[in-house]
Amino acid sequence: MSYSTIIFLSLALLSQCHADLIADLCTKSNNPSICNQALRSDPRSKGADARGLARIALDNSLSATQTSINVAKSVSSPSNKDKIDTCIENFDDAVGNLQEAKPLIPKLDRPNISTLQTKGSTALTDVRLAARNLEQANQLN
Repeated sequence: MSYSTIIFLSLALLSQCHADLIADLCTKSNNPSICNQALRSDPRSKGADARGLARIALDNSLSATQTSINVAKSVSSPSNKDKIDTCIENFDDAVGNLQEAKPLIPKLDRPNISTLQTKGSTALTDVRLAARNLEQANQLN
């Protein structure tokens, strides 16, 4: 699942409930098929409400970002160390923003929704920066 899909899904999960909540929410993501696959493949999604799906999306985002940190560390070399270090720092920033978003999910009033959206958007920016740095680091090898 792409980072932008995961994070956008986290933001989209703030809409109202319908018969098939996953399908309804995923149509608002930038990649509905991946969104549907990711949420439907997670056993915690069955019967989950919007808050539960948001928690699942954030958990998956955190896991994917941590995996990316591990990959970045594994491809570090003297020729790309600066770019990889910046990449890891960007991923770490994304993790921090996602972790700060988790406690906001149960409190979905207007101020917390705004903060949650800001945290998600900032995490997405961090991931995009990290991906760009990782791509540049790979070109140095």
